[in-house]
Amino acid sequence: MARGAYTQQRIQISNISDLRVVCPLLIEAFADCCAQFAHFVIISALRQLETDNQQETKLTVKYASTTLEDIIVKAERGEYLLPNFQRQFVWSIENHRALAASMLLRIPCGSLLVVKGKSSQFSSRRVGYMSSETAPTDNSQSVEFLLDGQQRVSTLFGLFADIFSRDWKGVHDQIFRQLKSRWALQIRPEKDQPDVFGWTSLRLGKLPEEPEILKEVFVQYDVFKTTKLDHWSHPAFMSNLEEAQRALKIGVAAAQDGQVPIWGLCGSAKYDNSVHDSYTKRALREIAESRRKELQAALEDNQLPEDILHDLVQPGEAASELTGEQISERLRDRQSDWAKDVHDLITDLRKAELSIIELTDDELPKAIAIFEAINRGGTPLTSFDLITARYARGESQKSLPEMIQEYIASFDQDVPAELRRHASQKSWTAVDNIGYVKDSLTNNFKTQFLTLIVMHNLLLARGNECSFTVDELKQRQALALKAEDIDRGWTAASSAFLETWRFLQLRCGVKNEGALRNKLLSLPIAVALSNPELPKSRDLYDKIEYWYWCSVLTGTYTARQNEHAIQDASDLSRWLRDPSTGNPFTTRQARVLKDPGYSDDETLLRSGEESSVRADVGDYLLQYVLAKGGRDLLKDRLIDVQVDEIEDHHLIPLGSASSIGQSSSVIRKGSSEIARLLNSPLNRAYILKESNRKISARPIDTYMKETSLPARASLYFPDMKDQFGGISDVASIRKLLASRLGQLRSETSKDLSRLSGE
Repeated sequence: MARGAYTQQRIQISNISDLRVVCPLLIEAFADCCAQFAHFVIISALRQLETDNQQETKLTVKYASTTLEDIIVKAERGEYLLPNFQRQFVWSIENHRALAASMLLRIPCGSLLVVKGKSSQFSSRRVGYMSSETAPTDNSQSVEFLLDGQQRVSTLFGLFADIFSRDWKGVHDQIFRQLKSRWALQIRPEKDQPDVFGWTSLRLGKLPEEPEILKEVFVQYDVFKTTKLDHWSHPAFMSNLEEAQRALKIGVAAAQDGQVPIWGLCGSAKYDNSVHDSYTKRALREIAESRRKELQAALEDNQLPEDILHDLVQPGEAASELTGEQISERLRDRQSDWAKDVHDLITDLRKAELSIIELTDDELPKAIAIFEAINRGGTPLTSFDLITARYARGESQKSLPEMIQEYIASFDQDVPAELRRHASQKSWTAVDNIGYVKDSLTNNFKTQFLTLIVMHNLLLARGNECSFTVDELKQRQALALKAEDIDRGWTAASSAFLETWRFLQLRCGVKNEGALRNKLLSLPIAVALSNPELPKSRDLYDKIEYWYWCSVLTGTYTARQNEHAIQDASDLSRWLRDPSTGNPFTTRQARVLKDPGYSDDETLLRSGEESSVRADVGDYLLQYVLAKGGRDLLKDRLIDVQVDEIEDHHLIPLGSASSIGQSSSVIRKGSSEIARLLNSPLNRAYILKESNRKISARPIDTYMKETSLPARASLYFPDMKDQFGGISDVASIRKLLASRLGQLRSETSKDLSRLSGE
């Protein structure tokens, strides 16, 4: 039997021998559609045979094809649903373009995997939507749960359906950020673009076979709720008109840009009877008419391109025999034919076929196992995805990521007075800041969540006694959690994460999740802040901050990070619970900004050729200065790490070093003495992006004249402006930076003593 000829087969397997016989057939049968699924069928069959003690087992697999229109219609009607263990939609705009080009060229894009069932059997969400829907009690609605292919189907839905046709503002709030767009085809080529659709000659030829070329003709327009409402791509465009009139206006406006809308190409209504047909045909007619007029004008000026003229000549004719009227008539025919051909090319997309593998209703209870089996076959799912899948076995009507996102969005924005360093730190928001950014949970959140939920369950089992081993907190331990363990711990883990990162931003100047170079530093903080036996007092926050600076301004976490994090979590919690046990970090405190090879004079001032500074201490020094009240040099105001756009500024700009013999590009990459010194952490500070641009490469003695004493003092500079004059050689630069280091050491020593309660 030739590949591709399979439709539906019932395979009866009574014993292991039968399975071994049909394995090659299964693999061959599914080679064209989903080899991973064939692997799953074999694995599942073996497991079922073991479970049923060699009883007869029957596996029914449907391998078929479906059309783009059918997929869109089912997604629109809610007949395709995503089980709540599915992860979120993550494809980018470039992924949209690539898939759209593949569809136009009819390039196979892989098989979809669905299982038929009743809508009440899973809590689920509609394709493209972020929120799950409570499963209805009515079992009569038959649906298909999409197990594999969410990214593709959601993308196709965003490209070719009219998502915003009803209550566009409400829909805008509910769908994923990447789907808040409308798409069009660039029919009239832009400058330097290939003429894909034959606009130049009004003759549609063969499409380029390279998807990379076709990707460029798909134009994306963002749909915003408050701006660009008058653009023809926006759902609010001329919304006061009747639908038919509005469709014509859209077509005319799109044609002015040489484009044809493709949203609404597929949907519940048949295309030929829908308003979408009106604006597509109108746009093509306008584009074709405009081009014909250009060609007519060229004909009248005797400048009609020769290749176009010869293309109008019919067999047996000579171009010289044609009259101007005949050529004009043929241009009119060409205009009409071309518009129809391009329209047919677009609408034929509705018939584009996609491969689909269907599981029967009796396979639905195995949906989670199937999902995990596909992962074992190679689908790149994370441990967090598997935890999400396992949680779907519980009673919740919402997915774990959805519940976490709602929790993050509702997290109390009021900052406790005890936590504030400045009076202005009254509110803190996690959304689009920490943990939940651009409608998705961050990778950092997912990774830390696994550790925190394991930690929470261990603390519950041990009566909040903080004693862990490295192995106990590894991610693989999270995979052993049951649905009830997850249900019991997910809010506590989420809260611990948010409280930890709120602390890191407000008390430690960590501007975002990427700015904490060693994420294990968050563990002792999370343990302390999530312990219900420790009241949230200023003393508690101060001592945690003390531990943090003692750890990051020494080389403690440059090696054996896991061991240090576990031990510090235990030591810090014990000290916070009972200060009479004594400060366990005094030895570490003595090494702050003096740790050999990490934060001592030779390292920070780059005294020797072999001395180098770890990137870690540079980042942590930036954070320390910012956290302690760092002000912007030019604006002379406190920097808000949550909202301000800040940049890492060289106090002595590299561009100003030309006076001492080297260009900024050479200094940035170089290893000379001046290069090492100017790249020292002591020559850096966070300032506002706007100020950094304004300072640019101006010498320090020039721009420092525009700064205030409080601004300079907040960056730990001596208090005289004239000290910055004469910075012209290595010695003077080293002297200035050494003075700053001295100020830092003096103030840090006082600060740590205060924080520790000495």
